[in-house]
Formats: sequence, C-alpha cells, structure tokens
Amino acid sequence: MDAMAAKMGETEQRIRDIEDIENNKVEKKREIKTKEHDLRIREISDSLKRNNIRIIGVPEEEQRATGVEGLCEQIIAENFPNLGKDTDIKIQKAQRTAIRFNKNQPSTRHSMVKFTKYSGKERIMKAARGKKSFTYKGRQIRFAADLSTETWQTRKEWWDIFSVLNQKNMQPRILYPARLSFKIEGEIKSFPDKEKLKEFVTTKPALQEILRGDSLRGEKMKKKKKKKYIYIYIYIYIYQKQQRLERTREHHQKLQLYKHHNGNKFVSFSTHSKRQWTQCSNQKT
Repeated sequence: MDAMAAKMGETEQRIRDIEDIENNKVEKKREIKTKEHDLRIREISDSLKRNNIRIIGVPEEEQRATGVEGLCEQIIAENFPNLGKDTDIKIQKAQRTAIRFNKNQPSTRHSMVKFTKYSGKERIMKAARGKKSFTYKGRQIRFAADLSTETWQTRKEWWDIFSVLNQKNMQPRILYPARLSFKIEGEIKSFPDKEKLKEFVTTKPALQEILRGDSLRGEKMKKKKKKKYIYIYIYIYIYQKQQRLERTREHHQKLQLYKHHNGNKFVSFSTHSKRQWTQCSNQKT
C-alpha cells in the first residue's frame, strides 16, 4: 500500500510539473504575441505620421489671421528660404495638437504639419538638422518628427550611445523611426534595437571598448543621481520635521494661554480632531 501511495504521489507530482511547464509555455507565447501586437500598433501609428512634422513654440494667437496652414507656410519660408520654390514641399494639411504634451507646465500646443510627400518632409528635417536655431517673429521655435510615444522612448534609449559614437567621429544617426546607424571600418551599419547592436559588438573588440566606457559613465551618472535624490529626501525629511515642531510649539503656546484664562485647568485635546480655539469670556480683548 505504501508503495502504491508513493507511486501515486510521484505520478501526481509529474502531472503538476508537466502542467507548470505547459502553463509557462502558454504564458511566454502570450507575452510574445502581446509584444508583437504592440509593435504592430506602433508601426501603424508611425506609418500614419510618416509625412508629419511638429513645430513647437509658436503662440496660438499667431494663427488667427492666416490659419494654422498659412502660419506654417510662413514659418517654413522664413527659416528655409532656399526651399521655398521646391515643388516637393507642399503642405496637405496643418492643425494644432488636441492636448498639451505636459499638462503640469503651461505651454502652447504643437503645430502638426502633414506634407503631401515624404520627400518634402525629409527635405525640411534635413535642412533643420543643419541649422542650430529657428525663429518666428523673433521667438525661438523647434522642429521635430511626429512619432508615437513608444518610438520617442526607443529613440531616447539610443542617446547615450549616440553621444559616445559622435565623440569618436563615427557619424551616428538615428534613422526613421528609431534605428541607430553609424560608420565603422568604412561601412554604414544600422540596428533596430540594442540586442542586434550587442550581437554586432561581440565581433568588434574596438567598438566593445568604446561602449564599455559608455556603460561605466552611465553607472557613474546613475550613482550621482541616486546621491542627489538621497540629499533631496533628507532635505524634505528635515523640512517636514521642522514644520511639525513649529505646529507643536504653536499648539503648546495656545494651550498655555487657554489654561491661563481658565484657571489653570487641565485641558485635553485630541490630536486627530481639528483644534478650534475660542476666546475666553474673561480674556482681555
């Protein structure tokens, strides 16, 4: 009987192990499908915005006379006079974004411009990369590609590597929508994500040394930020403690005054209820 019970226990354990393995496989497949689904949505979103650019920093009252489209034409003509007669650069439509990007900071809504051709948008962006600053009626403005939030985040992840490669004169570029390209050994290489870059780096010891230095600098920056946040937390803690002490001192002074005008009677106050102080009948006004 004991042997039968032991075999039954082993069989049940094997069944549970098989079920766990199958459940893990199903969960992994679900995660992969979710990632693929999110990637397809991002690609569709970016493809719909392929011909778009954003003009940032233009006051909204400027569009009242000419409309958003006329305003954008004036901005392009003012900042890119050499492209004014280019037949590929035609605006299909222009409008203000529906919401502000940062609701906590007051700022003007972005002007979104859609060109009839992708080549027209690329000419504007190429000219924008070669110019340091842009103005409209003396006000500083910026040009940026119109991309999804996820794509902007992916681009942001390339910035540290981009700056290191730029210091080494390797001609780095972030291609549409979020591919990193640079020149190495006379060839242009491009990578859609960091995993592909890591695979390539393993075959290039010199590039590996360059990026290892970048990772060390990144660790130092993280330590500095962590130290900075610790100081901020300490400052907040000290400030809150001082505020509590001031409130306690104020309460003590009011309590002494109350006892003075009420015959030095013992008075109890609840710390959780709202304290209300009333003027005593024998207190001098």
